[in-house]
Amino acid sequence: MQDMQQDHTNPPQRKQRTQRKQRTPRRRIMDAAERPLHPGTLAGVIAILLLLAFLVGGVVGVGTVGTLRLSELLQRLLWDRLRDALPSPLLRQLSPVALGVAGGLLIGIATKRFGYSLDTLGQVIAKARATGTYRLPNVGKSLVLFLLPIAFGGAVGPEAGVCGFVTAGVYAGIHALRRSGLAAVRNPDHTLSAAIRSLSGVHEGTCRGEDAGRGESAQTRARQSITSDNTTAQDSAASSQPSSAQPGESESATKPAAESTTSEHRPFIYAYSRPASGVLWVVAAAGFVLGILGFVKCFGTAGSLPRFQAVDYLHAASRDWLWAVAALAIGYALAQFSLLCHAVSGKVAAIIGEHRHVTRAVIAGAFVGALAIGLPDVLFSGQTGTVALLGSWRQSTAAFLALTCVAKLAATAVCVAGDWIGGEFFPMIFCGVSAGYALALATGCDPMIAVACAAAALASACTRKPVLTIVVLALCFPPATLPLVAVCAFLAAKAPGLRR
Repeated sequence: MQDMQQDHTNPPQRKQRTQRKQRTPRRRIMDAAERPLHPGTLAGVIAILLLLAFLVGGVVGVGTVGTLRLSELLQRLLWDRLRDALPSPLLRQLSPVALGVAGGLLIGIATKRFGYSLDTLGQVIAKARATGTYRLPNVGKSLVLFLLPIAFGGAVGPEAGVCGFVTAGVYAGIHALRRSGLAAVRNPDHTLSAAIRSLSGVHEGTCRGEDAGRGESAQTRARQSITSDNTTAQDSAASSQPSSAQPGESESATKPAAESTTSEHRPFIYAYSRPASGVLWVVAAAGFVLGILGFVKCFGTAGSLPRFQAVDYLHAASRDWLWAVAALAIGYALAQFSLLCHAVSGKVAAIIGEHRHVTRAVIAGAFVGALAIGLPDVLFSGQTGTVALLGSWRQSTAAFLALTCVAKLAATAVCVAGDWIGGEFFPMIFCGVSAGYALALATGCDPMIAVACAAAALASACTRKPVLTIVVLALCFPPATLPLVAVCAFLAAKAPGLRR
């Protein structure tokens, strides 16, 4: 009933959802062949595409882990070597403010000069769903915008930037494989050179065409062109008018166009069949994994994730489950606090000015640096902080952990509003873990139950995406704990309250 009321009160939103569902029809790439391919030629085309899929996956894998490794090296350079080189303890204690201001200055200048900022994780997913593709404006500039907040200690994680790079790489690989396949089947006498030329930029774009109403002949297919990658499915659907003949087109190609000027043209896009796509995805995934393993073998690991012990359901006391409800409520309350911080930070950033990037970034850096003087775990994404917390939480106090949790949530919101763009999942996981350990120190309840409930509730209530929360937390919690994580994630996601 609520969905029906929303559709009735918001017809533009309903129309937009309907348009997204009306996708451009697809045809098999093999249908673009001018003549049946010889078995040997077909085997060569398949081998070329499998090799390209493996190489695309390997490049994306190496690029992903290499980017993470580079961010770690920059962090060590600034926060270990540079800070340790300061002459007095007082300067080292105040160094977070200085580094925060310096980082904000660089981020603000880069954002202003480049003319854009990175997308958050939610924005990447939304754009990919809406347009059917995703592209970075500039890979080098985007890499700079990704590295600066992480290197200078921003309370944001790498997952948003990595998601953007991986998504852009995956879609670029998809378009490249389609171009290569189409070029190969259209040039059966020179399959290898045609496939390589399509990758080198001689033929750019995804494979789109128009069907002139009734039966489609080889002559009709010969005049189908390749349009730009930036053209979305909606743009292709709008271009249903027949194009005029080009100087390079043959007479046989222009005649069907002239005869069908009054007929209805239906746009379509060339793509692989589902079985073929599945095979290419598997090969690309193998290349992705092997690329990561090869990089780790040569240069060492990049990034570290905590691994918690499994919840002992059989030996858990009844009071532990009562405190589990309290941990769920605490995680939900912290999520509401985080959303409130985002709303307030966004309004303050709007007051400062949309185009005053340097001012916003410097204020955000100074704010995070000031918090880090007394609460050092406010800095960074929380990945390594969570790993350290596994072995040191008993030596801390409940009040200190709770204060660190609240301060880090506020710091993350200020960073995002101040153009220190990054992921929020890892900071939320750290805050949920800190809140769970704080509850365990204050009450003596089972720490694993408290941590799992608080972390799942906090992340899911913030994002309102319980499935994504479960998938991300599966990287940290063993399978035995995931049922508890799933229950808390779904309960927190369905609870009323503030939303993005």
